[in-house]
Order: sequence, then C-alpha cells, then structure tokens
Amino acid sequence: IIVGFLSNQKPSLPATVQELAQPLVDPSVELYHKASSTVAKLWTHEGYRVFRDRLIDNADRNAFDQVISDVQRDFFIYPKEPLSEPFVIEELPNQLVFADFPERPAQPQIYKEFKMDDELSRILMDHLDDYNLTSQKPMHLILFDDAILHLAQIARSGRQSLIRLAALIANCKLQTVEVIKSYGQMVFREDLKKSLRVAGEKKQQCV
Repeated sequence: IIVGFLSNQKPSLPATVQELAQPLVDPSVELYHKASSTVAKLWTHEGYRVFRDRLIDNADRNAFDQVISDVQRDFFIYPKEPLSEPFVIEELPNQLVFADFPERPAQPQIYKEFKMDDELSRILMDHLDDYNLTSQKPMHLILFDDAILHLAQIARSGRQSLIRLAALIANCKLQTVEVIKSYGQMVFREDLKKSLRVAGEKKQQCV
C-alpha cells in the first residue's frame, strides 16, 4: 500500500522519491519484525529477572515457565505475522540476557540483548581487568556461563565478588559494612546514613 502510494498515487512527488519507494518501505517492514522479536524477548527477560529469580521451588519455576510460554503464544507469536527470529521457552532463561554492559567503562550504557558467546565474555573480562588494575584485592574469576548469567542478574536487580564487578561496570561506588559481634541496629543506621550522604549530598552513584 505504501509503495503504491509513494510511486503511483502521488505523481507530485519527486521522481527520486518515487524510484526509492520500495527501498524505503522494505527496511521499515524489516525493522518492524525485528522490533517485535526484541520486544518479546525483552518482556520475557524482565519477567524472569523480576519474578522467576525470586522463586525457590522448581514446581513454582515450572509453573511460571508455563505462564510465560502461554503469554508468548497468545500475544507475541502471531500465526499470520510470526517473529522474524522465533525463540522457544526451552532456551530460557539460560540463553536470554539483557544488560547495559558498556564495551569500555567510559562508553554510554545501553540496555540491550547480549548473546551468550565469546564477545560477551570478552567484554566482561575487560571490565574485570580494569577492576584488578585499580583494586588492592584483585579477583581471579573464571567467567563461565553460570557466572555470567548471575552477574547479569545482580547487575540489574548479591555474592560479594560478582557484586563488586557489577558495581564497577555500572560506574557505582560500592558501599560495604563490617559486621562484627557488636554490630546492631544503631550501627546499621549510621552506615545507612553514610551511604545516603554519598548518594544525596555528594551525588555519587552507589550500591
């Protein structure tokens, strides 16, 4: 319809525009299908991070997986307009990762999908190297798939070593407490005040 409108129905349009009718429309259609696939994956990922990660029983996780699968089928995977890159529930959550990991610390952070491949491992290893260069307690981590998935989870939603690395990637100052035998509610409140002063008065991002 749009091709016909641009090429035939609007003779007043410049000839160059009429000639480019099809090339102009094709990328728009391709982008529509790619965006549909990305939105479906993003919605599924957020559901896993917000809800499934908090479930502690396999029966509950399986029930949640079924709910996600039903919603995917009913609202995202259309019979007449299938996703350009369909995915199945069996691949999740182990292969679906959305995060805002910049390739380098100084680069802008963009929340996007990452594939579980060597490229993601390289990006995270670069951040780990940066951390070890500035830390008095360098971490010698092996970033296998489960560690990467756990890092992606705690970077957006805790275990100490991955939290420190996640804080570095997010450009946040890490606030820690030293729990000793006499540590009580009053001391906790003072530690909390210190963290709030860093975030509020000094306007520093912290976790």
